[in-house]
Amino acid sequence: MKSLERRIVTGLVLILVPIFAVLIWVSAQSVRAMNENFVLTRLEHDAEALVAAFGINPRGQPRLREGRITPIYQQPLSGHYFVLRLDDGRTLRSRSLWDESLPVPEMAPGTSQISSMQGPSGQQLLMRAAGYEKAGRRFTLLVAEDLKPMLGQISGYQWRALALLATVLLAVVLLQRWTLRRAFRVLDDVRAEMQRVGAGERQKIETLGPSEIRPLTFELNRLLGQLQHRLTRSRQALGNLAHGLK
Repeated sequence: MKSLERRIVTGLVLILVPIFAVLIWVSAQSVRAMNENFVLTRLEHDAEALVAAFGINPRGQPRLREGRITPIYQQPLSGHYFVLRLDDGRTLRSRSLWDESLPVPEMAPGTSQISSMQGPSGQQLLMRAAGYEKAGRRFTLLVAEDLKPMLGQISGYQWRALALLATVLLAVVLLQRWTLRRAFRVLDDVRAEMQRVGAGERQKIETLGPSEIRPLTFELNRLLGQLQHRLTRSRQALGNLAHGLK
């Protein structure tokens, strides 16, 4: 039969482990949602800058003024990409895409769409596509950013949180065991009283202990009283029998 201490500690672990697991999951999801919202805000700002840079040259060709484009969109496979698709099918792409391409949905002006997909070199892209109209031309602008660095940081955060919570769980279990063992020491006094009763030094248990075990010590004292009463009656009966035999 398992000890009371082991049952209490096991129950504590079974309660805390699911709670800690839920805390880790909720916190990780919250951090991811917060970071994705931050990335989306940055994509919106980049899109506004690209729309401001869009224009039509004297030959009627669409263009983006180079000085208005963030340098990171010029670095090959930087994890930051854009594709501008006009209503006639012509496209302007960031140099960072290199030889890669991204699917651009056709969006009406004033509408937007958020999606995700696997990008170049296995990157995990968060994409924002929106429809615009400028200089008499309608176009869809897609901007994307690689979430892999952010996801790596979240994974690292999860492992650190897991290690921290495991340490906390271990500390709680050890503290609980120490508390239980200290609390159970009061039973040593009750056991010592019972040994004195067994040795005939006392007739009942004087140390009743904490309220949780007092019903037990009361019951033991009641049984000891009954035994003493029966022993007294037996002695009287034996005394009467011996007197009768004489």
